[in-house]
Amino acid sequence: MIRRTAQFSLPVVFALLLATVVTACPTCKDSLEHDPAAMALAQGFYWSILFMMSAPFLIVGGLGCYFYYEVLKARRQAAGNSLETSA
Repeated sequence: MIRRTAQFSLPVVFALLLATVVTACPTCKDSLEHDPAAMALAQGFYWSILFMMSAPFLIVGGLGCYFYYEVLKARRQAAGNSLETSA
């Protein structure tokens, strides 16, 4: 169990440590700081990445809720049918 935890936590720790080291190239970074049009472009990239990363979670969560309520509805119907046949 400890080995499995180490296998998953070690890459996460390395990714977090390297995240502070990795930045945009200096040319891109400097041009984005001083150009208002480029800043708007960077903000657009930010929002598009945010939406793209949240879309799979929303789709899977929505489908999960749909299937959960369908199973719940089927169980309620089955319970109702079993009460009618036993009476």
